[in-house]
Amino acid sequence: YEFFPWHFGPFSKQVYDDINFFIMRRFIKETDSTEEVLPESAAEWEHWLSASSSEDYSIKDYSEETYQLDTRGVEYASNLYGLLSKNQKELLRSFKHKLNEAPLRSILQYVYKTYPDQIDRSIIREEILGD
Repeated sequence: YEFFPWHFGPFSKQVYDDINFFIMRRFIKETDSTEEVLPESAAEWEHWLSASSSEDYSIKDYSEETYQLDTRGVEYASNLYGLLSKNQKELLRSFKHKLNEAPLRSILQYVYKTYPDQIDRSIIREEILGD
């Protein structure tokens, strides 16, 4: 993906386009999240919506979503997973567990510290980094 610095950190419209692509093809399903909506999530959605040239997106209000593999996605991923070595499978399981357990703020802190060139335009830089 090509990311560029934006108001809440690195941004790529392609991520949202790809998620929508896989949802429409029933590889991924989305459900409403029960978690609190963070301001940075809603703001990122607003930016993506305004940058989108497609009129296919009729939903204008942001709601927090969760994503998981749908039946087709499970089948496809299972086939790929079977091709991995034992070490690769363990690394993938560990990575998934860490991300699933991490709050968005922790992930943002990691991204902000690891990719400082991507936060030039951030309006929440001080809040995330604490400086």
